[in-house]
Amino acid sequence: MAKTMCKISPKDDYDKFIESIQNPKFYCKSCGRVANQEKRLCKPEKIPDSKKNG
Repeated sequence: MAKTMCKISPKDDYDKFIESIQNPKFYCKSCGRVANQEKRLCKPEKIPDSKKNG
């Protein structure tokens, strides 16, 4: 299994790291990192749609 965003550094694979954080839809409840796919985080939580709140 590949490492999650929570465990890697941008130095490990900068291009993949940047690709993973563009248009984030999830954040990690443990460390606060964001990602565009749930599987890339240890404890993912969906980011609420701000358009619904305002």
